[in-house]
Amino acid sequence: MPNLSPIKLIGLLMLFVSMQATAQRNQLRLQKGAKGFYLEHKVAAKQSFFSLSRMYNVHPRFLADYNKLDYKRGLQIDQGIRIPLTDTNYERTQANGVPVYLKAVSDDVLTDMAQSAGIRPADMQCWNTYTGNEIKKGSSWIVGFLKTQELKDQQVKITCTQKSPTPQTPQAVQTIQTVQTVPSNLPASSTFQSDYLEQIKKTPVSQQLNVMASVFKTSSGWQDGKYYLLIDNLIPGTIIKLINPANQKGVYAKVLGEMSRIKQNEGLDIRISNAAAAMLEVPENSKFNLQIHY
Repeated sequence: MPNLSPIKLIGLLMLFVSMQATAQRNQLRLQKGAKGFYLEHKVAAKQSFFSLSRMYNVHPRFLADYNKLDYKRGLQIDQGIRIPLTDTNYERTQANGVPVYLKAVSDDVLTDMAQSAGIRPADMQCWNTYTGNEIKKGSSWIVGFLKTQELKDQQVKITCTQKSPTPQTPQAVQTIQTVQTVPSNLPASSTFQSDYLEQIKKTPVSQQLNVMASVFKTSSGWQDGKYYLLIDNLIPGTIIKLINPANQKGVYAKVLGEMSRIKQNEGLDIRISNAAAAMLEVPENSKFNLQIHY
């Protein structure tokens, strides 16, 4: 990796290797059918109606009936199960639980997507720390929260400080956040900005996504403006533009590697270096939303 000393590179690699464990759970994706909203779940080894009922807070017999399955016969590995979302296990007014995402299948506007998900546009903006109304194809948006006593490592709580009836003036903060203050000796811009501009000349920007993020610690970036991130399905070395929708601050970060097979990354889409988090003024010890462009 250019401009990283062997000691720093080894330190970063050791950090990533030490974090590897079980596979990352997929984001909960909202689906809609004839019976209403639901989630899709693929049965893993040792899972049963009872374990799924605890995970998703739904009665095991109701789960079996919903899927037109024989409750007494149990489940098979890799079997697809629909998880019904009801008032018991799905929250669409208070932002407390495991985030449920809706993926835009085409370019859209936030007000229409919010209506299709059965939530208020102002809440959707708050939960995603987004002040606009434009939705890009392929982007994912929080539209509700699974209420469960399980999946504790994926749960978040967001407090909206002001709710507006229109989609232009939301304000939001996440609870239990300590937002970093940008040190005075941080560089004014990202070292990788010029690389990003060259990259998009060859491959124009095709993705603009809202993602759930967290932080990893590294010594890079504090003096040299070199910011890094972890993300799946992108070639290491790719430069990504990161934007905090709450304040529109941005940096350019280089992909170091993937998120998969790392237990600490469950419920996250990306991790960014703590120097990048400081520039973006996002919380270092909590989950937060970012926009990414590449």
